[in-house]
Amino acid sequence: LCDHDIREYFRNTQPSIIGLSAVVSTSYLTVKQIASIAREECPHSWIVMGGYLAASAHVVLKKTEVDICIKGDGEIPLLEFINYVKKHGRKKIYTELSNIKGLIYQDDTNNIHINMPGDSIPSNEIPFPDYDLLAS
Repeated sequence: LCDHDIREYFRNTQPSIIGLSAVVSTSYLTVKQIASIAREECPHSWIVMGGYLAASAHVVLKKTEVDICIKGDGEIPLLEFINYVKKHGRKKIYTELSNIKGLIYQDDTNNIHINMPGDSIPSNEIPFPDYDLLAS
């Protein structure tokens, strides 16, 4: 996709939460570019990033438009954050954000907060992949 398509998508959808996955450290420039476009088109959206680049959350949060990083397994922390957004919208209530394990965020005074590690889905609750779907 080109920047124009990304911009048009955000302009037309106006999501509450925009999720970016940065599975390699070289994704930084792409995250920075997409987050910048997203912020311009969706100023009231939360921009959340997960993946290995979250290990560099200090840089990501200070140098990009990303609001929240999720470090480690993100499924449970993301669901908890979604519930937070359903309840509070775009308000930053730091006492509540601090209770969501796995989040890393910057407060209004530019201090970075690193919450306790997030919980993982127990392995016995993860279904075995249906590889027959790949054969089609």
